Amino acid sequence: MAPKKQIHINFFEMTCTGNHMAVGLWQNEGDNSRTKDTIDYYMWMAKLADKGKISCIFFADTYGGTYTIGDIYLIRKSDAAYRSGGSVGQTDPTVWVSAMAAVSKNVSFGITGSTSYINPFILARTWSTLDHATQGRVAWNVVTSYSNASAKAMGKDSITPKHLRYEEAHEYMELCYSLWEGSWEDGAQTWKRPEGAYDPNKIHKIFFNGRHHKTTAYGATHPSP
Repeated sequence: MAPKKQIHINFFEMTCTGNHMAVGLWQNEGDNSRTKDTIDYYMWMAKLADKGKISCIFFADTYGGTYTIGDIYLIRKSDAAYRSGGSVGQTDPTVWVSAMAAVSKNVSFGITGSTSYINPFILARTWSTLDHATQGRVAWNVVTSYSNASAKAMGKDSITPKHLRYEEAHEYMELCYSLWEGSWEDGAQTWKRPEGAYDPNKIHKIFFNGRHHKTTAYGATHPSP
């Protein structure tokens, strides 16, 4: 007999105050997308997902607000985007997840984070913190970002060419895994007298010197679930 297969269903969300897919739904009575700048909205969503046996809430993310990407999908004018409430009023998805985890038990959270614009040490610490806060229910959607608006928001004239973005991303991943898996050994937390709270022999400084990224540091925190 063939093994039974299980379907996993995800919610697809973006933390913009309004709509990111079906633009203009905020005009309908009963639509709550205009409340996506409140903690109540995200707690409601987490409870709904848990009740409905949803596997994961996935958060897409972009930087730079409204943008034009005519060479990829379409040309979007800023005034039209603001009037329609499409993908504007964006907040940081990482901020909402701890509250969502507090009111749910099983749903997980996939959050987009760009290797082009977030410092790798900061990302490693943030996602480790979220993994602790959610008891192992957070994931990282790795992207390199694709719009010139994002690049300009981050102080660049234009986006880095694709082959270089992916080269940078591979190195970025190596650095993050070095911090996550190479710095702290299992059992580094001891909480013993008189030895101490942590065993320094099990905590190692990472020396990473790549072409695009480098760090000399201990991983920010102990291994998460």
